[in-house]
Amino acid sequence: MASQHFSIAESLQAIQSALPSSPTNALPHPSTIATAASKIHTSLPAHGLGPAATLSHILADLTPGFNGSKTSPNYYGFVTGGVLPIAEAADHVVTSWDQNVQVHLPHQGVATSVEWRAGGLLCELLGLGGEDDGEGEAWLGRTFTTGATGSNVLGLACGREAVLGRKIQARKAAAAAVRNQGERVLETLKDGEGWGGESESVGELGLLEACRLARVEEFQVLTTMGHSSLSKAASIVGLGRKSVIDVGLEATSWKFDMEKLEIMLARERTASIVAVSCGEVNTGRYATSGYAEMRRLRELCDRFGAWLHVDGGERFFVLFDNRLPGGLADIHTHTAFGLFARALPPGDEFAVLREACEGIELADSITGDAHKCLNVVRLFPLSKLPLILAPFQRLSQHLPISLSPSVPYHPNNKKNPPHPTRLTIPLPIQPYDCGFFLTPSLSLLTSVFRNPNAAYLSSSSSTDTIPSPLNINIENSRRFRALPVYAVLVAHGRAGLADIFARQVRLARLIAAFISTHSAYELLHAASAASQTVGSREGSGSTSRSASSASAWEAETSIIVLFRAVHDMVNADLAARINRSGKIMVSGTAWEGRPAVRIAVSTWMVDVERDVRVVSEVLEGALF
Repeated sequence: MASQHFSIAESLQAIQSALPSSPTNALPHPSTIATAASKIHTSLPAHGLGPAATLSHILADLTPGFNGSKTSPNYYGFVTGGVLPIAEAADHVVTSWDQNVQVHLPHQGVATSVEWRAGGLLCELLGLGGEDDGEGEAWLGRTFTTGATGSNVLGLACGREAVLGRKIQARKAAAAAVRNQGERVLETLKDGEGWGGESESVGELGLLEACRLARVEEFQVLTTMGHSSLSKAASIVGLGRKSVIDVGLEATSWKFDMEKLEIMLARERTASIVAVSCGEVNTGRYATSGYAEMRRLRELCDRFGAWLHVDGGERFFVLFDNRLPGGLADIHTHTAFGLFARALPPGDEFAVLREACEGIELADSITGDAHKCLNVVRLFPLSKLPLILAPFQRLSQHLPISLSPSVPYHPNNKKNPPHPTRLTIPLPIQPYDCGFFLTPSLSLLTSVFRNPNAAYLSSSSSTDTIPSPLNINIENSRRFRALPVYAVLVAHGRAGLADIFARQVRLARLIAAFISTHSAYELLHAASAASQTVGSREGSGSTSRSASSASAWEAETSIIVLFRAVHDMVNADLAARINRSGKIMVSGTAWEGRPAVRIAVSTWMVDVERDVRVVSEVLEGALF
């Protein structure tokens, strides 16, 4: 067979040769895209081309039509963070060893143990405690998913389970109280207890029967500027897209109208999920400003038995566990960058962003993406490469790893001298194939996603505390996507990741500053911040208000910049005008019913001084 003569080593070398050796434009020329599209096979060949010819077809015909999400430092669409060499190497290990990470079998392999520890390291990065201090072990319901949408499904399913299960349990307790001459029998809420147990769960009974027993006639997801995947997840878990209701303030729509929220939560025979934005998708703004507001939401959820889902811009979920007898609340949070603001360097520069994330340690669950902020790429000094690559050295005969002098773009080296050495592995990792979900309640998570009636899928260990991933996740068959995350965290550590996040924020703030002072552009979230600041500082002078508002939007800017052109004719196709240059890529969106443009800075290749010049030149040219 032809495949028997197909050389993996030669094919990987061909891929390496096809990759650009220097940064590219963010987008290929339209004619290049059209040519690539015309060469896609539209019918199944009667006789296959063979592996070698097929690879040549892919490299020569199709890759020229790919965008520069990995190869350009100025790709600002879809919060795509590029590829970290060590993660790329780890992902190739995933493919080469092809582990199906579904059942924890500690005597047969370590893949599930690596995934478990990767989740613990992630908890530590996010300031949720580490394995050694014991607090990281509080998040026992942790797993890696295909992405944030999959994690959202886990979060809403757990919230649905907790709220209905506890309402069923409360009704049973009330009935028992009547039978026992008014004596109330309410269980203390511990991990997985107090929500009714599996016999009275949605997972066991189904949504309709659980709602009947709980006397629930309606579900509502109360949020502010909810991301589209929130509605998608609500549809998947049976709550419905119409259950998502906006309760934001008029002037600052990403903030909660607390009075309206309280009224909605008080509705009879209604189960509620409160979705809190931790980085709204268009502006990057947070729905809360710190611990006090999170505590207020916590108290409202406790009082009304709601599930609090903190939803970031490309989001992060935090599921809050109520540990007070009689309370029914849970809080869930999700983010792309918002949560990672907790990993920014200390000091005043990023204080507002860090403060906005305070309080998430109260949560019952957290979801987010690992393919964005964590999949960053850096060049390593030659002296550090042996330490970074040590786990992979014995795989050198199987992996396309080469350590060779190169002249790639380096964010801290303007002249690009030839002395840096980079790890070259010509396979991308999963840029949109890794999310995470965290919850303290392992038993609650298991009650929804347990895989029953399959003895051959049972763990061989009855004493090991690591759960089998197929019992806490959607899929049974799972890719070992946790290994690249493990590699990133171990290779970079807290300080390395903090440096990358800081450069991304600094660039976004300089781009925002350029737009805010340009007569032909309007910085949209700056206008909202200004109105909010002026409203809160009545009686101060106009100069003071102007300085304060400028300081406010700058301090609140993370990696998202939202703007539009002043003139409607230019604004109508502004995103297309900008992308036509090919030098940068931005996303078109809408703000207050009008077209707008979003820049999302999440690439590892940020050079703050150089990139702000590139962006400003393109924005100037887009006006003509």
